[in-house]
Amino acid sequence: MLPLFRKIQFLFARKGHEISYLNMNDTFRLTKCPIWTYEDFELLDSFRFWVGGVLVCCVAVLGLALNLLAIGVLFRRFSAKNIFNQLITSLFLFDSIFLASQLINAFRWNFNLSTETHVLLFPYFLYPMTSISLTASIFMTVGIAHERYTAIRYPTQHRESMRSTTSRLMNMICLLYTSPSPRDATLSRMPSSAW
Repeated sequence: MLPLFRKIQFLFARKGHEISYLNMNDTFRLTKCPIWTYEDFELLDSFRFWVGGVLVCCVAVLGLALNLLAIGVLFRRFSAKNIFNQLITSLFLFDSIFLASQLINAFRWNFNLSTETHVLLFPYFLYPMTSISLTASIFMTVGIAHERYTAIRYPTQHRESMRSTTSRLMNMICLLYTSPSPRDATLSRMPSSAW
C-alpha cells in the first residue's frame, strides 16, 4: 500500500469516518462526500513522484549546471571588478544554493532517500538555508534592478559611487537581513500522545 494511504487509514479507519481530500498539502476533512479510492491515492502518489521528484530534480540539476557555467564565464571572460558582474554572480550563487537545497529535499520527500545526517541537518542547516537563499535571491534581484536603474538614470554619479565595496555591502546586508534569529532555532516536539 502507499504510504499516504496507510497514514490516512491509520488515523481515521478506527473511527469509521469517510475521508475527502481538500488540497495538495495532505489536509483531510471528515465528511460524507466523495471517497477517494486506492487508485486515486495511487494516481496522486504517481503524480508527486514524477512532478515533485523527477521534474524538480531535472530542473534543479539543469539550473545548477547553467548557474555554475555562467559564474565561470563571468569570471573568465569579463572583468570581476565590475559591480554588475559581482552582483549577478552573487545572484547566481544564491540561486545555486536554493536549487541544491531543493534537490536534497526532493530526494528526501519524493524518493525516500533520507539519511540520519540529513535528518539531523534539516532543522539546523538545510531548512534555514533554503529560506535564506530564496530571500537573498529575491533581494539580489531587487538590488540588481536598482543598480541598473541608477546606472541608466544617473550615469556619471553611478560610475563615481559604485565601488567593489558596494557589492560586498549589498551581499552582507542581504545575508544579515535574511538570516534567522536565535529564537527561530528552537525546536519543539509534539508528544506522541497528541495523536
